[in-house]
Amino acid sequence: MQTDKTTKTKNTKNTDNSVTDALPSSFKKFRRIPEVESFYRFIFENDLRKEGKVIIDKILLKRKLIRMAAKNASKKTSRAKTAKH
Repeated sequence: MQTDKTTKTKNTKNTDNSVTDALPSSFKKFRRIPEVESFYRFIFENDLRKEGKVIIDKILLKRKLIRMAAKNASKKTSRAKTAKH
């Protein structure tokens, strides 16, 4: 039988995975995630707008590069399949 502590840990892990797996596609919806809203509030309250913009830009660039890499990989595999036939 599990203790309450391990059950809470498992529930937290499941929640974290579902949040990261189901990130919204649009920026407006992304901004409404509670963690992101609290990040924006922290930035505003501590006058860290320039630093916050740099962080957000890095995150968005990283996500864009990942999408581009996936797109290029799918193009390469489709080209390889057509070349074999």
